[in-house]
Amino acid sequence: VHVLDTQTGDLFSSVGITDLSGDAIDAAVAEYLSTTFGAAEKMSPAAVRTLARDSLAAKEMLSDERAVDLSGPFVTDSVRLRRSDVELLLAGSTAVLVDLVDDAVARGADAVLLVGGGAHIPSVRRDIAARVAVPVITPRWPQFFAAMGAAHLSAVVPPAVDAVPLSVVAAPPADDEV
Repeated sequence: VHVLDTQTGDLFSSVGITDLSGDAIDAAVAEYLSTTFGAAEKMSPAAVRTLARDSLAAKEMLSDERAVDLSGPFVTDSVRLRRSDVELLLAGSTAVLVDLVDDAVARGADAVLLVGGGAHIPSVRRDIAARVAVPVITPRWPQFFAAMGAAHLSAVVPPAVDAVPLSVVAAPPADDEV
């Protein structure tokens, strides 16, 4: 949660959680599926990768659908994952995020802009909107909002004469954190 002045760009505070990053949600969904429905056998590395890929796809589909059917290394042939199942998995993290946003609004924020992959989660949007008395805005592609903003700034902000290039980070943080 970043609180900033949109006119000057001054950042007043920044605090966040990683539990609602895309990677964290994917891992939670994969763990839920394997523990709830059981693996038909000890999962091979390929089966683990397939489950991770399917968990990501299911998470993304559940932004628009109420349930998705998945085949996989489960005791049964296929399983149904419901949006409500994922929302229950994320309820604690969502509550922490809602508290952070509520605190930012209490300190004077006059709107909430939800960005990152977690902004696609209906319960996140719903819970924040129900708690705060300011507009809650979600851009069309919230998972790309930070990258689009950086690209825009690179085109409109002249480079500093004494700017020193930064070294490339070997493993960048997840790009879809809320």
